[in-house]
Amino acid sequence: MKKTEILYLLVGSSVFFYIIVRAIFVPPYFDEIITFFTYIQKGDFIPFFARTDANNHLINSFLSYVFTKTFGEHFFFIRLASALSIVVLMIYLWKFKKFFESKTINFALFLVVVTTTYLTDFFILSRGYGLSIAFLAATLYHLINYNYSNNKKNIYFTLFFSTIALWSNLSFIVPVIIVWGLVIIIHINKNSISLKQSFLYLSKPYLFFSPLLIFGIIYSFKLKNAGSLYFGSDGGLIDAVFIKLSAEIAGSYFNGNIILVIFTTIYLLSLTLCIIYKQLKNSNLIVQSLFGLTIIGYMLLHNILGVKYPQERAALQIYLLFMVALFFAIDNIKLKVLKYLFTLPTLIITVQFFHLLNFKHIQHWKNQTVPYSVYEHVYTWQQNNNTKPTISGNRLLGKVLDYYDYTNEGKLNSTRDDVPPSKIADFIITNNWVNNTCDYDTIIHVKETSVTLMQRKKLVEWELVFTKTIKDTIVYGEFFNLTELSTKELKRKPACFDVKFNTQSKDFPFISFIVCTANNANNEQISYTNYDLQIVKANIKERSTIHRKLFYDFMLEDTEKVIVYLWFLNNKHGVRISNVEVKIYKATAN
Repeated sequence: MKKTEILYLLVGSSVFFYIIVRAIFVPPYFDEIITFFTYIQKGDFIPFFARTDANNHLINSFLSYVFTKTFGEHFFFIRLASALSIVVLMIYLWKFKKFFESKTINFALFLVVVTTTYLTDFFILSRGYGLSIAFLAATLYHLINYNYSNNKKNIYFTLFFSTIALWSNLSFIVPVIIVWGLVIIIHINKNSISLKQSFLYLSKPYLFFSPLLIFGIIYSFKLKNAGSLYFGSDGGLIDAVFIKLSAEIAGSYFNGNIILVIFTTIYLLSLTLCIIYKQLKNSNLIVQSLFGLTIIGYMLLHNILGVKYPQERAALQIYLLFMVALFFAIDNIKLKVLKYLFTLPTLIITVQFFHLLNFKHIQHWKNQTVPYSVYEHVYTWQQNNNTKPTISGNRLLGKVLDYYDYTNEGKLNSTRDDVPPSKIADFIITNNWVNNTCDYDTIIHVKETSVTLMQRKKLVEWELVFTKTIKDTIVYGEFFNLTELSTKELKRKPACFDVKFNTQSKDFPFISFIVCTANNANNEQISYTNYDLQIVKANIKERSTIHRKLFYDFMLEDTEKVIVYLWFLNNKHGVRISNVEVKIYKATAN
């Protein structure tokens, strides 16, 4: 085995091992948890039939569904599809050496891309970004290889990988359409035949894959009209795409601007030299055309159809296309000294990778990283005090805490989504987005992420004002009213609603909510709080006990009535409810 091949193998295997270990140990994140409960757990991810939302990265949802049904719901298996796709990326970056004059420059491309921290972070998450980047690399290889070898199988591979790249992340719609157009141009150019003959030759692969492309375009516009196409911006192209993406890659706007200037300067100088010395041809011309036309395509979409520019993680395809275009341009410089001189600054990305190595969090969502120790502390407190604590926090953090509780059979209380946090909750989970409060002690503070667990110094004292029990019933409708109560005793006071019941249903997953509303004299809803019970217990085919505490910091003056009810979103076979106990408390001192 050649020395360069050993280097590829060493770097590739090291990065792959790093990603697998991180996929096991890095805590779950809000977007992943929502993806799991909304699409993966119930297998409801088919476009036009599933919930219309950009969070459904179809290929990831499908593969994660297969892995969790095969191996179980451990979060590693939820992430496994994305983690494995890094192998696809590395294989095709390695295969690019076929098109490079300098194997050193190709290795530099391989090294810089697979050690881009911001990019590799997404290969450990149950999202479609890593998958789409891997499939885009495969698309690029087969597109260039078709020009290199004129082998028809490369057409099929190009269309296949571009299609699944699109369905992994719909923000790839522009480069995918351009790739399809470039295949036609390359075919005409390589074979010196008429447009009609080209269409006849290409009709079979295009007819086979075009329904998926058309379907993707239609669905993209459906998402666009719903305001959910992808994470984007209405700002200018430079700011929305390049400056923000550079900031994410570099870790700050200052460092990002420096890297953007350096890389752009190297790219423009390299491209200018290619033009001057007539090296803008063959593979180099293809990658430069794809990168340039992709930028033009997004500008046209934005200015003509009002589509937002892809931003940050949604713009990762532009990063890959730029890096490939950059290294192809460098490789086509005739003077070796300039090749290596232009390549050297790009290694700052790899230096940064080693600086940011960790197994605890990802950089992009660092301050959303909730360690399991936070859950352990609150759960231990519950066991020691024999009462369910009230918990308040930012929804991005609270949902992670709720997921930990889901893995522990829903034994803790759910976290109420609050920004700013509650002033009466027993515990607050927060980060640097909100300020501390003098009524709480800091129990856990993670310096690297600023995620903090705080506990109330003096717990609120509660007085029982109402109790209701329901023995046994079967509910076939969408709603089941647990209780209604006049709020004379609760006005202008904190209130707590303690609900415990047994339940059983054939429906899986058990998609339901426990809801508390406050209504005025006209029976108009003036405040609302709820807990998602799917993330408490999704499977209630066997009888299960659910116990939650909902709470209000302050019942408004014009509140006349509170209603506590269960809301069933997929009640197809009936839900048995028994041993219901509802207790309502008001605060006496805090």
